Amino acid sequence: MAPTTMRDKKGKFISTGKFKRYSQFSKKVKIPSLENGNQNKEEFGFGFGRRIVELGYLAEQMKSCPNCSTPLYLHCCKKERLYGLGSILYIECQSCKKELKIYTGKQHRSQNTVKGMKIWDVNTKCGLAMDHAGLGPYQVSNFLTALNLPSIHPSTLRARENEIGSTLKTYTKESCDEALLSEASATSKSGKDEEDDTSPINITFDAAWQKRGSGRSYNSRSATATMIGMETGKIVAFDLKTTDCRKCLFSNDHEYVSYAISQNKGNAKGLESSLKAIVPHSFGDHSQCDARWCGYLNDPTSYKHSSLPYGKDLRGEDLKRDLLDMFCHYSENSEKMANLGSTQANESMNQLIATKAPKAKHFGGSSSLSSFSIKT
Repeated sequence: MAPTTMRDKKGKFISTGKFKRYSQFSKKVKIPSLENGNQNKEEFGFGFGRRIVELGYLAEQMKSCPNCSTPLYLHCCKKERLYGLGSILYIECQSCKKELKIYTGKQHRSQNTVKGMKIWDVNTKCGLAMDHAGLGPYQVSNFLTALNLPSIHPSTLRARENEIGSTLKTYTKESCDEALLSEASATSKSGKDEEDDTSPINITFDAAWQKRGSGRSYNSRSATATMIGMETGKIVAFDLKTTDCRKCLFSNDHEYVSYAISQNKGNAKGLESSLKAIVPHSFGDHSQCDARWCGYLNDPTSYKHSSLPYGKDLRGEDLKRDLLDMFCHYSENSEKMANLGSTQANESMNQLIATKAPKAKHFGGSSSLSSFSIKT
């Protein structure tokens, strides 16, 4: 069993480094004590940071104690339990000394559920605001942290996003149907078409890729399309298309070439032999394979290809010949490829800059982009 000093305040095991960081933080930060006691408030509990509260709902709960009708006071809060942006305050009544639960906001249940923990309204609203502002879970977390507000875990935000997703789709469909009827009615009143159920309406249509380009590159994975009525200017239909396959997205496929390069850095001969073995390996010939990466050599009976259709070997002499010609070009340049580095750090930095200065907006004409570069 780990020593008691290696546990957090809730009794969970923590690493040595995390324990040291908590200890150093508690020494630097002075937590104010309670006015009616000698106990100190928790580091990340009541009295630390800022909170989002519903003032009317909070005032109604603190109006009087349900046992003795004595007003409750916020400075009598003993502890706090956080649930994202919502929290429960444990306030002690000064008369009967009973500890009461005071909620900082309202709660609700998801559809078709009658049991389990309730969901905080403020967390659901945060998920809706995240979609409305076009932000991601980690951007919302950074925003809340900068405001010194309690952060929400990305999985919680995604759960709240999924909660409101079906409701938003239903309301959007109803809105489009109403707009379509309004457009048909406006078209008939304008005298352009006769009033009947089959009268055509005039609409504008446009589709857009969700990735900026020069006009010649259409490799975006998602696109949106909208129809807008000419008479009312309302959206009568919309659609979203994506090329992502959820099954392929979470598969364990590995690219043989990338793996061969990563395993043979600085070893041109080893890289050359690995590249020459890739095509025969895909066609069921494992005589040139290496046990470091070939699963067939480790378990011939149950081995299946992880990145080929149905896990079976490729077939076709023409296909094999073309692949051998292509990989021959790579193997001949193994000396150049063996010394390749990684641009992952550069891509990570560029992605960080893009979160602060989105590509869809022009920041180069002002000092915003240069100021951020200097800070980083």
